[in-house]
Amino acid sequence: MLYLLKKVFHKSALALCLAVSLAMNGIPVWASDTATKLYSADNRLSPKAIAALEESVVLIDTYDKEGKQMAQGSGFAAAKGLFLTNYHVIEGASKYTITDSKGNIHDVQGVVKSNGDFDLALLKTKEATAIKPLTIGSKANVEKADRVIVIGSPQGLQNTVSEGIVSGLRQFQYGEKDNVDIIQITAPISHGSSGGALFDINGHVIGVTTAMSYDSSLKFAVAVDHAKAWLKELAAKPFASIAVLDMSKHTAAYPDNSDENIKSVIYKTFRALEEENIEAYMSLVHKFSPGYKNIREEFKKMFLSMDIDLDILEVDILDKSYDTALVDVIYTIKDSDTPQQHEIYRVFGQYSLSRENGAWKIYQAAETMEAYESDAIYNTGIGGFSKEEAEWAYDNREGSMEASAGINGTSLNFRVADSIMHPTEPVIYATDMSGKKLYSYNYETKETKEASFTLPPESIAFAEKEIYVALLKGNHSPYWYDDDQKGAVAILDSKTLQIKEQLNIDVDPFDIIAKDGYIFVTSGSGQHTRFKSYSRKTLQEVSMSSSGDRSFAELHPQKDIIYTTGSYLSNTVVIYRIADGKFTDPEYPGGISLTDYYYKVGGRFKFTPDGKYMLSSKGSIFNTSGGGLGHLGTLSKEFTDIAFDLDNKRFFTGVKGSQIYEYAYPSFKPAETYKVQGEIIRLYSRDNKLLAITEVNGKCYIETISLKV
Repeated sequence: MLYLLKKVFHKSALALCLAVSLAMNGIPVWASDTATKLYSADNRLSPKAIAALEESVVLIDTYDKEGKQMAQGSGFAAAKGLFLTNYHVIEGASKYTITDSKGNIHDVQGVVKSNGDFDLALLKTKEATAIKPLTIGSKANVEKADRVIVIGSPQGLQNTVSEGIVSGLRQFQYGEKDNVDIIQITAPISHGSSGGALFDINGHVIGVTTAMSYDSSLKFAVAVDHAKAWLKELAAKPFASIAVLDMSKHTAAYPDNSDENIKSVIYKTFRALEEENIEAYMSLVHKFSPGYKNIREEFKKMFLSMDIDLDILEVDILDKSYDTALVDVIYTIKDSDTPQQHEIYRVFGQYSLSRENGAWKIYQAAETMEAYESDAIYNTGIGGFSKEEAEWAYDNREGSMEASAGINGTSLNFRVADSIMHPTEPVIYATDMSGKKLYSYNYETKETKEASFTLPPESIAFAEKEIYVALLKGNHSPYWYDDDQKGAVAILDSKTLQIKEQLNIDVDPFDIIAKDGYIFVTSGSGQHTRFKSYSRKTLQEVSMSSSGDRSFAELHPQKDIIYTTGSYLSNTVVIYRIADGKFTDPEYPGGISLTDYYYKVGGRFKFTPDGKYMLSSKGSIFNTSGGGLGHLGTLSKEFTDIAFDLDNKRFFTGVKGSQIYEYAYPSFKPAETYKVQGEIIRLYSRDNKLLAITEVNGKCYIETISLKV
């Protein structure tokens, strides 16, 4: 969605990266961030009272000229017989219907006002309805962290109510004059929520819910202020005299949904970058993009000094629908105007596309980059590599090692889904999903044990001499919603691997925490879903909160706080305070969401055993000693797993491939480098040894490395 090319200099070496993300770098927030609120606490309504306003929120269905349904969204009564929604909900349609909260269907005469740039449209029903208009508020009535309520119809589930906070007040710039005021929120929305009503705590509409990122981590609403001029103009007119627009010129055919057409947008984008053609590039970016104006200026400056070579290795369509598509891209990037011609980086990108006036445009993207053929792996953050270490990395770069059939390690004969180490004994536990087994392996005596299940086991946890194993009753999917989810947790004796009990649950288990007689389980499905806790003693549900699907969870070592991050592309950390198995924060029952677009957070993460720091697999280092989150810097490489040896003031990271880096603690400076034969999946440190679970050609091994003291 927002593309930013940068040159980063460090120790006279040039590190060239193509960063594609939703990060709102350089985008100003409204002056109203510090403005005085226009209401008092005396006017506040309870969430239940605001939910009662659902009678004014409607479901909108759109149809093409043949009568085939095109899309479904939400809307709300903004005046008598007039309903406000998103432009993209009605875009390209020839007919519209409105269904009210009682199930009555109202025919729509047409579109009265529309603005695709602001993504707003106003519909008029053929007959004036008795649906009561909502009170129109203003973006000026809210500040960051204020609570808000959304009413919409996600996935056609009419008038779903969700709660959250204002996480940002933004201004999206896409032209020389016009700017779109956007309210960023944490309240869950998904497909079908578009056009819904965003309420402040007075019960006034302050926004029209319009968009979310493809991984559902970010949600936005257009400020209702952009529609006020329309409503003021039409208020003086009799209902019968309000004319509808001729939308025929806006009625587009279905966009070509072929893989070839979607992929062509990617190829054209990269060609425009290589040719430094700013106009061609901007024509492929969705207009409703943060920094649309700023990016043009940035590219004008950078194209003057850049000459890059891009080579697409792979383009894969992951998912597509009528108006959205998700695409994986792998490519290499090289700065061809530098003497170091071997400075090549491989980039893994994921792009979401959506239609604009019938054409596919890049809407949002995120990327990770790794050295591909380079002897200069430098980093400007904490733990930057020296030239000598960079040369070592080049000599041992990914792809240079051919896995041998006689790998020096213990063969596990299965692909490991998850693993943990016993806190005091020389035992590693690992799950085998395809074989539906849990194995224990004593790396000193070489003794193995196994337990069999009727369901595939995935994530595991250890507590009080027991192993907790998540059992799956379906594949993780963002479209497996809460009402249908199910799964189980098996509880086993850690010594004998005998199954003691099985807890059947109504969530699709993804990650597990077991502590002090309670079990916490995040869901692997459903986008905006549930985070639940259960009593080990009674096996009954204790508490429930909200979370995103596929959230990794870790308990802070020193505090009763659980941190979660999204499994992919999310830059949001959610903090849950707990007591006696319950989510306890009364102000933030869904957890406190800490989103920072400048630092990579998502994916696996671990705390240092002393609880002072959190290290994200994306390489970011955060201070968590106070129970919050403060960014300190970055490691030199992202990692697949991390192991700590604080007795010797060090820790280790396994990076993608066969390399292990040792860092001094707490300086985070590189100290030693090690190499294994397989692709590192998990890493453990015990008794001056590293134990790495690695994978070669789909087969896993446990490799052991003796460490220097």
